[in-house]
Amino acid sequence: MFSAKYYQHVINLVGIILLCVTLSVIDNILGLIVNYSLEDEWISLIALRILEISLICIVYKNHIISIMGINSPFKVIKELFLGLFIALAGLGAFFALNKAAGALYGQELMDMLQLGGGQNKGHLPLEMIIAAIFIGPFAEELFFRGVLVHHIQKGRTQLFSKILYDLFLSFLFVWPHLKMKQDLALVQQLPEALIWTCCALTTLQLYHWRQSIISSWVLHASANACLFSLAAGYWS
Repeated sequence: MFSAKYYQHVINLVGIILLCVTLSVIDNILGLIVNYSLEDEWISLIALRILEISLICIVYKNHIISIMGINSPFKVIKELFLGLFIALAGLGAFFALNKAAGALYGQELMDMLQLGGGQNKGHLPLEMIIAAIFIGPFAEELFFRGVLVHHIQKGRTQLFSKILYDLFLSFLFVWPHLKMKQDLALVQQLPEALIWTCCALTTLQLYHWRQSIISSWVLHASANACLFSLAAGYWS
């Protein structure tokens, strides 16, 4: 009734879900241990992300170089500059859209998306910068773009399966970010969910293209740096 490829796709998706659930349980256990040991929220997050990266490196020790796409120092440098170039181009496009929205609708895009100063206005602690801009994005790229894609690479042969997998992987990335704001209804988070989905799809396509998490990590880190600095009111 169904072809062998169909069953292979189902097995791949179920395998990804089980892997995410398993790592989520491990992550929660590690989080409880770290949070119990360390009082500072950002220091705890740094420790947790380092543990996650170490765990992935141990489990995938035979494939970690190819997953990261760091076959040579030259490739690492090239991917760093490529990620930075794309980040700067994206930043320029965002500000152009921001000004265009202000001219057309009388309200800039940053105001529409409520990207103003928040609780950390005027202050970005060093531990927050390390956790949210450097280590956090690296851990997320390593798992969501590296490990998961490594598991489904062989199943992505047709255009439909590529779109399906990319949307599914993007959903897995976006969902935990939305769960962080439990005080808001999901409907209220739709604009932000759309932004996260676009970011996830962008970094995912960049990984497919370059087969390296370095460029996607730089892009991810740059996006986080922009969002956190906006939230701190540095650009207002």
